[in-house]
Amino acid sequence: MIETMKETRRIWLYSKNITSEKLYDEHRQISLAIKQQNEELAKHAMASHLCNGEGF
Repeated sequence: MIETMKETRRIWLYSKNITSEKLYDEHRQISLAIKQQNEELAKHAMASHLCNGEGF
């Protein structure tokens, strides 16, 4: 089952032309906002990240 989930994720990412660099950058932005204790920026970064995963 885990392998199926990994393959599904890989196919979805490929179909959306999302690179690992983009995902890393999204996570970095969320982490930075949290580190800076900037609640609004963290909310925005997280919401944006989740919207990019919408439909998965």
